[in-house]
Amino acid sequence: MKIAHIGMGDIAQKAYLPFTTSQADVHPIFALAIQRLLMRWQANIVL
Repeated sequence: MKIAHIGMGDIAQKAYLPFTTSQADVHPIFALAIQRLLMRWQANIVL
């Protein structure tokens, strides 16, 4: 189960990675906020 959850987290990060990198130059604070939200979301899934 944990492996499946970690896989889902990795897929989510890969899906949002291009969005965060493309918006990083224009909105660095916004990109940082999304990265923090993804980190919290993945942590909640693993727990």
